[in-house]
Amino acid sequence: MAETAPAPATAASVAESAVEPESEPEPEPAAEPVEPTTVTAPAPAPVQPAEASEEKGDEEDPPAAPAPPPMGYELVASVLDHLGLDLLPVFVEQCVDDKTLRLLDAEDLSDMGLDASASGAILDSIAMLVDGDRARGAASKKLATEDLLDGAARHQARLEETLRSHREEIARLRLTRGEIPEDLRCPLTLDLFCDPVTAADGHTYERVAIEEWFATGSRTSPTTNEPLTSTLLIPQHTVKKLVCAFMDTRRRSSVDDDVP
Repeated sequence: MAETAPAPATAASVAESAVEPESEPEPEPAAEPVEPTTVTAPAPAPVQPAEASEEKGDEEDPPAAPAPPPMGYELVASVLDHLGLDLLPVFVEQCVDDKTLRLLDAEDLSDMGLDASASGAILDSIAMLVDGDRARGAASKKLATEDLLDGAARHQARLEETLRSHREEIARLRLTRGEIPEDLRCPLTLDLFCDPVTAADGHTYERVAIEEWFATGSRTSPTTNEPLTSTLLIPQHTVKKLVCAFMDTRRRSSVDDDVP
């Protein structure tokens, strides 16, 4: 049997055989080990202190200030508070205010429903108040009396200083008050006028005497005791001329008496 001849090679097969097989890619070099990086967490921000009201938010609110006592019961409230007695509503209900507090006695307190212990403490406090009032009243009266005496002494000193030369002249002429006409005498000093003035009551006075009268705070007439509408003083020139004429007459009479 005859052998079959091999088929001729085609161009495609020749081309495929001519192509060299692709080389396999070289393996990449192993990566160097990377050291782990430590990440530092940021520091927490400082916490700002909360307001005092927030810090104490859970705490109870401070107790409210006690209400002031009713008008006219301030002294009563002070006494009861000092004694530690919560009885102000009772006193208010019974209308026992500052004015009537000092007038209470044991029977009154009993009628108000107070026990013996509270009544005794309150009565002791009332006694102390009364004694204090008396002491202050005595001290006040003493000061008022001293002021009055000091004022009188000052007024008298001014009168003496102002009228000294005038009175010395009257003494030199040996004038007695009985010899001086009443119209020429001051109703305050009872002496012969030196500087006569007329006040709002229509009466004539020695200027320094009526000024000192007003200086004491008085605004009434020294003669009638009626209120004065003004403290204005008007010089009384007519009376002044009469006084000068009277003095001149007395001087001439005194000279004639001295002539032997």
